[in-house]
Amino acid sequence: MANLDSLIQSSVELFEINNEKLFFSTVSTKLYEYLQPLFIISNIVDETEQFTNIAKISGKAENLIQLPKLFGIDITKKRLLINEPSKIELRTGKLLKVKGGMFELTFSIIPYEIVKVVENFFNIGDCYGMGMINNNKLLGTIVFVLRKGQNIEDKINVIELYGKQATICIERLKLANSLMQKENQVTVFFESTPLAMQLYDSDGNLIKSNMLCQKIFNLTEPDIQNNPNILKKLYSVDGIQNKIRTNQIVKCKYNKELNDLTQLKNIIKDSINNIDITIIPIITNNANSGYLLEFLV
Repeated sequence: MANLDSLIQSSVELFEINNEKLFFSTVSTKLYEYLQPLFIISNIVDETEQFTNIAKISGKAENLIQLPKLFGIDITKKRLLINEPSKIELRTGKLLKVKGGMFELTFSIIPYEIVKVVENFFNIGDCYGMGMINNNKLLGTIVFVLRKGQNIEDKINVIELYGKQATICIERLKLANSLMQKENQVTVFFESTPLAMQLYDSDGNLIKSNMLCQKIFNLTEPDIQNNPNILKKLYSVDGIQNKIRTNQIVKCKYNKELNDLTQLKNIIKDSINNIDITIIPIITNNANSGYLLEFLV
């Protein structure tokens, strides 16, 4: 049986996991090693907080899992509806005893009489459930099915503490995955848009230029450090500087024949005569986090 130190150490290791299903599987396995119940089920809750999917079953539950299949349901593949009373208790984040025992855990799929026979046959004791919550949002659940006569009252505080630590980790993982997805979407847009674009940070440093920029400017992507900083050249132009400083959208035009925006002349290819330029401030949480430059020839 894993000791308390091992459980605490495993909570630190959760930060290194970058896959949601693997995360819940690890939580289930580590809690099983610590408690040695009959079995533990970890579940992933969907974004609507209406349904749950089994991520991992740890322990001796093979025969029990087969039982619902006799009634035409494979609970390892089915999305299971979370009823409102259960949702309210799970949102407390506390490890609470399931009043209906195994019958409630089967989502009333199996008749009550059969469940009682199964409980006696498999020596099933008390059942507990715990929600993993953040800002009152249910992210996942852990179900504990104990052996008959097993008492975990002296371990409840430790389990709840582990659950809170795990919740911090899964929220971080979900946030990272969300940001990665958004970053991928931005990258696809950045490269597929019919406009030449550049991205700058809030200090005016060039982060990225898309491929279309190379058709307009004398750029040397991916060597960003050696590329001319167009935003800083535009910042030196009277009338544009103040608008950039106050986070206004700026529209200006390069015209080679009229000598408009001559600051850009040496970095624009000779074949380009006119460019419409838009400077768009990127505002995040009421603060400037960068600039997007668009160039239309």
